[in-house]
Amino acid sequence: MFQVPFDGPNRATSHNPPAGGSHAQAEPDSGWRASLGGPWSVNSAAAFMLFAVLAVGTTGCDGLDHGDANAPTTEAAADSTDSKRAEGESTGSSNAAGLKIAPPVARRDRPRPGSISEEDWASIQALPPTRSGSDEVLFPPGDDDLMEPLVGTKEFSKHALEINPYELMPRDLPIADEHRAEIYELLGELQPLREDLTSDHHDRQFILNKRRIEALEKDDRPEVGWAALHAFTRFQGDDFHPRRTLLRIGARVSPKEATGLLKSLSFTYGYRLGDRAEAVLLLAETDPAALMEGARPYLERKGRPFQTAPSDEFYARAWITACERTGESPVPMMSEVAMNIALEPIARYVALEELGDHGDDPLARAALQEALVESTGDGYLRRKAAQGIIKGFPSEDACALLQEVLRNESDQNMARFLDDMVQTNCR
Repeated sequence: MFQVPFDGPNRATSHNPPAGGSHAQAEPDSGWRASLGGPWSVNSAAAFMLFAVLAVGTTGCDGLDHGDANAPTTEAAADSTDSKRAEGESTGSSNAAGLKIAPPVARRDRPRPGSISEEDWASIQALPPTRSGSDEVLFPPGDDDLMEPLVGTKEFSKHALEINPYELMPRDLPIADEHRAEIYELLGELQPLREDLTSDHHDRQFILNKRRIEALEKDDRPEVGWAALHAFTRFQGDDFHPRRTLLRIGARVSPKEATGLLKSLSFTYGYRLGDRAEAVLLLAETDPAALMEGARPYLERKGRPFQTAPSDEFYARAWITACERTGESPVPMMSEVAMNIALEPIARYVALEELGDHGDDPLARAALQEALVESTGDGYLRRKAAQGIIKGFPSEDACALLQEVLRNESDQNMARFLDDMVQTNCR
């Protein structure tokens, strides 16, 4: 049984300002910057004349570019360019502009972090290569999404966590090094990059991590999901993305083993709200019946929430997913949710969107008509109902209903919206 600790998030300490004040004073300009005066001073004019003389020396008085007498000929320049390009292709260390690109250093090949013991670091370096973790697999040559070569060295932020797989997945657990390595590489690559790196680094990290996660979620080895679940229960970082990723991989690769943990997270007070919200959505995939049984009290309440819990939206979306998995109709519950003013508005919007897909159901049609003329002052709710009517009703019935409501509408903004819908859809 997986147990999630109840410890709160780690508090990051604020950075102290540097000595001598919070902002460093700008040093006065020196050299030629200080020598230049106003915009039309003598010094600026002299500088302008100097640049003009240099330009004439390059182009000549006739305005033509005579080039440099010592410059190589066209054939020599082409040969030099070809040799540089061939060198860059063979080494993989140059881009189109001729900038040197240092290959990224694998996390296990870096110097040992102080937070990891020598024994654990030696074991980390001995981990086998992963099936889905290498950039060569996720980034094949000629990939249209990642055509541009990286400039500079890939470096992680100072806020990146040092991942110790033997703390997240202790040695006494029945986890093979192969599966431990998969989770270790994944968590390492999910750490934030240095903030001042160029966007090509951040773009590539996003795309590769997306592919890496998709590959692991489709993995056919339940042991990988088992390892992800163990790592999730011991991961103490505040970043929600790694936690959600571990929970998703564990639930989708090892659904049977994850069901108990997902139930506890979904309906037990005290866990992180982000973890609970994700668990609600995943429980609908792994055990739809358990989700419906546990979510019903949250969706049918008539008063204030009885405990701190994820947003009602997550329970409504999870209910729809559970109905898709079981083949049951979501209309009865979504009709109640759409008309339940005690629930959060966004849950009601989700319900109306779903009811628009079931316009052939009399209960769904009645709920949409009721929401269209609701007098609670929620104009967005009424607009969602109108959109659901256009989507799910026969055209003649939808147009007749909207025109009737338009004739009796007192809200000018809503009247403009209805008139636009009639003009667009009822011709």
